Amino acid sequence: MVSISRQQIKDAKSSNFTSRQNIDSSSRAVNNYSSEVASNFLPSAFNYLKLTTQAVVNPISTAKTTYDIGKSVLSLVPGIEGDETLARGIGQMYKDKYGGGAKIAESFKNDPVGTLADLGIFLQGAGGVARLSTKPGSKSRGYAESVGKLGKNIEPSTAKIRGKEIGIVAGAKS
Repeated sequence: MVSISRQQIKDAKSSNFTSRQNIDSSSRAVNNYSSEVASNFLPSAFNYLKLTTQAVVNPISTAKTTYDIGKSVLSLVPGIEGDETLARGIGQMYKDKYGGGAKIAESFKNDPVGTLADLGIFLQGAGGVARLSTKPGSKSRGYAESVGKLGKNIEPSTAKIRGKEIGIVAGAKS
């Protein structure tokens, strides 16, 4: 027969109370975080719309910037001459914004639409690279295409909800 002392019962009740306090505290933290994300959603969406509109309204500047970034990224490849300063600066910007779980959570809280846009673009790029490096019809190719499609569905300018287009780009296909 197992004997339980009054002290063990007291300790168990105290421990259970502490666990409930921790759960309540965690729930409040999640609710606060969710509230902050929700309150930042519209400003984040308007900022994303403003930046996207600037890119569309200024196509020459957008093309030049895209070219400069591409040229700088290529200069990171051994044997290709060029100035890698821009590519390294962009890399540092992403490291500062997303370098670790806490930074990702903070970025999403403060700029939910921008964070989804960055994630969507990253997944589309990763899916595209993986797709190019896999055999047609293979499971790996299927996974790569799924990653790219997920990215396209997350990225706000091409996103869809239940098949309905909500993105900025009219007629965007996923």
